[in-house]
Amino acid sequence: MASVKRKGQSKGFSKGTGRAAPKAASSGNPTRGTSRTPLLVLIILILLTAMVFLINKTEREPGKRKLDRVISQKDEGAGKDLKEQNSEKKEPDEKTPNEGKDVQAQSERTVSIYFIKIHDNTEKIILVPVKRKVNEENFIKEAIVELIRGPSAYEKKRGYISAIPDNLKLRNVRMKEGSAVLDFSPALGEGAGGTILLSRLDQIVYTVTQFKEIKSVEITINGMRQKTLGADGLSISGPLHRRE
Repeated sequence: MASVKRKGQSKGFSKGTGRAAPKAASSGNPTRGTSRTPLLVLIILILLTAMVFLINKTEREPGKRKLDRVISQKDEGAGKDLKEQNSEKKEPDEKTPNEGKDVQAQSERTVSIYFIKIHDNTEKIILVPVKRKVNEENFIKEAIVELIRGPSAYEKKRGYISAIPDNLKLRNVRMKEGSAVLDFSPALGEGAGGTILLSRLDQIVYTVTQFKEIKSVEITINGMRQKTLGADGLSISGPLHRRE
């Protein structure tokens, strides 16, 4: 016999209760839960990255501080070494004034150069020595240069004069077996003769032979040996000595 569907019974009601049958549990939109998964994974990765960064930073910080201390100590040491070097450099500077005086004292020599003067009573020409300080290394040349320069103002007031022409040039000085070979410009024999030329040579010879290592003087003009000098033909062919 065919069953008869009761009035009011529908597909959504349970049998004999009249109540609506509960719906089966469902997730609603099946793609909703799936879309949240990448976001959660991304958040987790960010958190893990932050944790790793903090851990590495914590581990590096003591090493960095240690390195900073080492660098600081090196800088302090370098500064200390620099100060010590500067202090060491200053020590010679403090001694420089005294050392300079010693060098100056050693590099100078007091010498005599000879001028001439006319004696008041006899009216004869006499040689008179005066003192000069010259360079030790070139004392012969320096003495002749001072001789050519002539007497000072004070010495002129005392009547000292010179037969050496002020335009005379000393070209070279060399030693030869106890004799000083002096090479002059041609002005040595110009404008003088007789007593004046003889006094000129005496001034040179006496000035140079004051040194014990020099016994005589030989004269050349522009590097050439001359037999005579001046218009009167004064002989200078051999070594010249002091006239006693």
